[in-house]
Amino acid sequence: MRRSWPRNMWREAYRLWLGAGALALCLTAFPAAAEELQPITTVLHVHSRMSTGTLDLDGLAAEARRFGIGALIMSENLVLRYEYGLFPLRGVIRAVKSWPSVTDFGVERYLAELRAASRRHPDVMFVPGVEVVPHYYWTGSLRTKDLTMHDGQKNLLLIGPDDPAVYRGIPAAGNVGAYTLQRQSVVELVLVMGIGGAGVWVLTAPRTRRARLTHGVLGYRSRRWGRGLALLLIAVLVAINAFPFLQPPFDIYDAGLGVGPHQAVIDYGNAHGGLTIWSMPEAPDLHRVDYGRLGTVTIKTEPYPQLLDQTEGYTAFGAVYAQPVTVTEAGGRWDGLLRAYNEGKRAAPVWGVAEAAFHGTARGKRLAEAETVVWARARSQAAVLEALRLGRAYARRRGEDYALVLETFSVSAPGSDKTAISGGLLRAPGPFLVRLRITASDGVPRSVPVRIIRDGTVIWDEPVQLPADLAVPDEPPADPRRTYYRVMAGGAAYRLASNPIFVQAS
Repeated sequence: MRRSWPRNMWREAYRLWLGAGALALCLTAFPAAAEELQPITTVLHVHSRMSTGTLDLDGLAAEARRFGIGALIMSENLVLRYEYGLFPLRGVIRAVKSWPSVTDFGVERYLAELRAASRRHPDVMFVPGVEVVPHYYWTGSLRTKDLTMHDGQKNLLLIGPDDPAVYRGIPAAGNVGAYTLQRQSVVELVLVMGIGGAGVWVLTAPRTRRARLTHGVLGYRSRRWGRGLALLLIAVLVAINAFPFLQPPFDIYDAGLGVGPHQAVIDYGNAHGGLTIWSMPEAPDLHRVDYGRLGTVTIKTEPYPQLLDQTEGYTAFGAVYAQPVTVTEAGGRWDGLLRAYNEGKRAAPVWGVAEAAFHGTARGKRLAEAETVVWARARSQAAVLEALRLGRAYARRRGEDYALVLETFSVSAPGSDKTAISGGLLRAPGPFLVRLRITASDGVPRSVPVRIIRDGTVIWDEPVQLPADLAVPDEPPADPRRTYYRVMAGGAAYRLASNPIFVQAS
């Protein structure tokens, strides 16, 4: 006989199911409180011989092992090809400069090489990614000898995807896989077919001509070879000029596109599960290149920190690298972005990372000069990407002999068991307690300046003797909105910048 459950037992089972679901949700939302996170030192923005680097993957692994680096986040050049053509036959009369890139190497081959290297070197993860030039444009002319190419180094990094189709579809200058059939393509096809068809008709349709003779008129047929061949030649030139009859996402001769091409890459990366990073927004680029028949051309990229405000949805930006950075200073552009997020003007916070821009060891360049340390759930590529996406990381510039280590950075509420770390949100009644532990990687005691910044304002600024354990109490102004804390330490050669911890008084 079938046995039935009492109603109260079903009710208790339902309550237990709800409780288990709520617990699982809490553990997912606050991983730092539920499991121990491990620090993994990564180097972001690395090139190998597959694009413009001088080391192969095995050489990079050896360098990483020497410095205790656990992951190399690759940023090989997606396409490194610049061209200039003369109107109206830009596809025929043009000059092209190119350097090795993933597109030339082969996207499938690139991803396969990274997977194979990770298997050969289990202590070093190789995370896929590319450096993208969404758009460049030309000003000046050959006639006035002031031809200038702009924004060739206004770059985004797209990291994470492991699908070749994603890279082929990135809407960037020179990435033929992203070209599409547009109205201009149809016009060009019709033009080629019309001119070519007219040429064939002229050649194949004989014309009857009459010659007057002494005793009458002689009729004969002739072909218009000159006109027919001229039409066919024009059709061939138009075809070569328009080939492959697909249009790039953006016109490289249009100087008025603004941030549109870059926002398109950011949106594309988000749609395909990638992380997008503004690369070195305060690094200028100015040099001159011999373009053969075009003479010497100026290549120019102005610093572009304003694009951090003008674009949406990117994951992070280069906050620490070999050149001076001002956007991370207290009350600067980064704080403005974080305040905009807290005020609901931006959908997501913006994180800071360190960029190595490593191409090789020439001129004393070190792989470990700029490092991003992540707090990851596990030692895996997915866990590293998750930590970067959630801001569980800090950026640092390592000197030749040591690096600053942020062993602890948390905010808690006294009398509460709630704690948050970088990238997290603490909801608790104030006041709050900011805890720091900063050491030097070589263990040598030394004095370094440390600043704690709350909502763009420095609330603590003192030199400390390493190793240093700090517990700084703070009660922010009464405000229902979120605020945040972040840390800056060191100087130019030994720099450290944490990602923020958000707090909201409840």
